Amino acid sequence: SAYLEDAASVPVGANTFELQAGVRMAALAGLDSRYAIAGKPYLDPRVNVSWHFPSISACSRALDMFLAGGYGIGTRMPTVDYLFPQAAYLDLLQLSYYDNVNPQELSRVNLRTYINDAVNYGLRPARNRKWEIRLGAELEGNRMSVTYFREKMNDGFRYSSYYAPYSYRKYDATAIDPAQLDAPPALESLPYEDVTVLDGFRRATNGTRIDKEGIEFQLNTMRIPA
Repeated sequence: SAYLEDAASVPVGANTFELQAGVRMAALAGLDSRYAIAGKPYLDPRVNVSWHFPSISACSRALDMFLAGGYGIGTRMPTVDYLFPQAAYLDLLQLSYYDNVNPQELSRVNLRTYINDAVNYGLRPARNRKWEIRLGAELEGNRMSVTYFREKMNDGFRYSSYYAPYSYRKYDATAIDPAQLDAPPALESLPYEDVTVLDGFRRATNGTRIDKEGIEFQLNTMRIPA
């Protein structure tokens, strides 16, 4: 990542105009080329401006007032668990036979396991856009401000479900004759039914929308000697 910023202060008559602007660049290096964000730079511009009015007298004290505003974009990169999730295992029970006489020697359980890749190579960073406007005043080191702000994000992280059909064989355990067993039952000698079920797993996606709006009050007082 890298960051570049500059600031300027310009007197306009008895007023003062201040400008602070910058841009941050961030990129995830070392990712597999299959990831959409591999090595791709994301720029976060931001700018703050303020207008300081001439001081006025309030109870024989200097009262300074200012009007300010700002806009910026913040990029949130996906975390490690979003980028490198564990594979999603789906176990489908094909046979469950428990022998009451010789459970350790003759029982048998058979599963069909599907391994799904839970990686979403198209995952993008979440981008938050915010603007605000502030009115403030300062009196002898005491500062108070009122800020109205709005934030908007359309691509926040969330988990989404992916469904697909999965096929397996459902063996009929009632066809097993315990008296004839000298080993766990062989699947080849059992009748079965081909079954298809609908199941799924989760992947991290960009699907959450977050809107924030509000008014913020701040009061900073001068240091009070103990």
